[in-house]
Amino acid sequence: MFKKSYLFIVLVLSLLLVFAACSNNSETNSESKPDADSDSTETSKEPVTYHLFNAGAAGKDLNTNETTLGKKFEEETGVNFRLEHLVGDLNQKIGVMVAGGNYPDVIVPDAGIDTLLDAGAFIPLNDLLEEHGQNILKAYEEYLPMFTSDDGNIYIILSELQ
Repeated sequence: MFKKSYLFIVLVLSLLLVFAACSNNSETNSESKPDADSDSTETSKEPVTYHLFNAGAAGKDLNTNETTLGKKFEEETGVNFRLEHLVGDLNQKIGVMVAGGNYPDVIVPDAGIDTLLDAGAFIPLNDLLEEHGQNILKAYEEYLPMFTSDDGNIYIILSELQ
């Protein structure tokens, strides 16, 4: 049980770093350069909150910035996660997501993975990993063939390897 929780935390923190890197670049690219006449060269950094749905473990729903470690991550990266855990039937929850096309930003799908893959719920992570996740690629190097789909894309990063 401890090992599973530890791997989940490592996965979430890894994804946190990927999202933080992505959000920092998108903010930089979308912000305009300060005018020469402008007195202020500082820009405000509004925190970004991502929705993470975990179907694989019971737990308390929370915002990570409500924890000591989560506050520190938000201060350093500007990223917060709103964690939601499964309540009720997994197939029903996944079915509602698929039918409505309304997905969280990050999903730990557990047994619902095939339904989500068939519905096209996941985006290819290849480019994001190449650009922002070299540390993840290096850490999982020997397992990348397990993560790679038949179409050559990586849609998921497993937190538990069997």
